[in-house]
Amino acid sequence: MALQNALTLKRGNTLVINYTNQDNTPVAQGGPQPISLSGATIYFTVKVNPGWDTTANDSSAIWQLTSTGNTGNTCTFTSTPVETWVNPQTYAWDITVDYGSGNVITTVSGTIQIIGTPTNKAS
Repeated sequence: MALQNALTLKRGNTLVINYTNQDNTPVAQGGPQPISLSGATIYFTVKVNPGWDTTANDSSAIWQLTSTGNTGNTCTFTSTPVETWVNPQTYAWDITVDYGSGNVITTVSGTIQIIGTPTNKAS
């Protein structure tokens, strides 16, 4: 089951997502344990809400970032101002981990509200 998160971002601003891959062990039993991202491909995908479609290759994504070559259980996604320069509205996003062994898990998902700003500058 993916965690649900709501984000808000001003259009044309940089978005940084720090992701930690861990299980859901309860705190009373020692807390979440790290799950290695070594060899995995991790995707941060943003689509028009509700966020699902019938394409198998995410071709309808508004923007998508990919992280590979990870060691440990963390990675960082950084969206550029050009990528976040989209129509102000609410989009759906998720982080999906492809472990490369047929094991693909969407670990975090939610919505991102892009807010328009008076200044129309993007690098």
